[in-house]
Amino acid sequence: MADLELATARVLADCINPALVFALVVAPTLPGTRNGLDRGSGRSAYARYVVVCAAGISVAVVLAEAGKHFGVWSGHGGFPSGHETFGAAVAALLIVRDRRWAVVALPVTGLLAWSLVRAGYHSPADVTAGFLLGAGVAWGVKRLLDGTSRLGPDARGMAGTAS
Repeated sequence: MADLELATARVLADCINPALVFALVVAPTLPGTRNGLDRGSGRSAYARYVVVCAAGISVAVVLAEAGKHFGVWSGHGGFPSGHETFGAAVAALLIVRDRRWAVVALPVTGLLAWSLVRAGYHSPADVTAGFLLGAGVAWGVKRLLDGTSRLGPDARGMAGTAS
């Protein structure tokens, strides 16, 4: 049983992030989800959405890898977890796109954290730090690039038309 659990943890650790990326890519196209993307419509809006998401994820992962390279926490070479940073960044971007994604994204990132610890790749501290770093940085970069707190209509543009 322990061997099966370990094998399952390793498979999950390898498969969850690609599944989250797939969700992030198709999220704007699903029926019943918020449409309109960021600004305008069509391919340019989708391209902007992809660029903002890629920037948020990239900055978070680069910071996680820098943390490992510079040894932020001596004796913890895997601090923070790059896998969990990536997963949490994608989850945060899905959730700010449409809060209903929280029902899927949060349990999946929790499952990713469990699998990384159970497979022996990381400690609980590594995945906790990765989650906080990924979610916080991705949301912050998205907010910086869009000037809003959601991947939706531009709040600054809406405020300018109220006068």
